[in-house]
Amino acid sequence: MFLGQPEPISAADVERVALSFLAHMPRPHAAVILRCGSEGCVVFSRVPFRGSSPCAADSTYHFARFPAYHNPRNPDYCVKDPTGGGNTFIGGSAAGYIDGQNLVKAAIYGSIAAGLAIEQVGVPKLTPASNGTEEKWNGETIADRIKKYCERYGFSLN
Repeated sequence: MFLGQPEPISAADVERVALSFLAHMPRPHAAVILRCGSEGCVVFSRVPFRGSSPCAADSTYHFARFPAYHNPRNPDYCVKDPTGGGNTFIGGSAAGYIDGQNLVKAAIYGSIAAGLAIEQVGVPKLTPASNGTEEKWNGETIADRIKKYCERYGFSLN
């Protein structure tokens, strides 16, 4: 339940919830990122951002959808245990936002972090960096995951 209303299911419901949050946020650059589980996330903002479109209910707000890293239609789909995926998304999106004050980066980092968390039961496997190599999470570098996600879904962090 949110604001005494049932969990949002449709795109219109998600938009309604996000705009309810933004209505209580006075800063001009306020934004909301709503996790949508296996559907990924939706970012809403008062100001346009790369890849965003005006909201249907109120065109003064802008939004963009970001798919989950793992999708059953992808050949590398691997979901073993969704426990902790949502919380990991929050940490990843916060790290992405802090790294560049960029809503697109925040959504992509959150999606990638959540993807790593749900690929196994327990914590992801970390291979520490050594002899000039980057650390790997579940056998891949974060840079490789970002590249794969952006190519797969048509996003850019540049």
